[in-house]
Amino acid sequence: MGTNTRFRWIITPGTDIFFVYNHNWLDNHEVNRRLITTQKGAAMKVVYTVRF
Repeated sequence: MGTNTRFRWIITPGTDIFFVYNHNWLDNHEVNRRLITTQKGAAMKVVYTVRF
């Protein structure tokens, strides 16, 4: 099972900030059928457009 969450903030047209968070789990049949984290990560991106 996994999630992918993305937040986008548009400051002005052409200027954006993105924040992305990923989290993945694996069903562990051996230990009370619990989910264990296999991977997680975050990334941030800033886009700035110069117009003249």
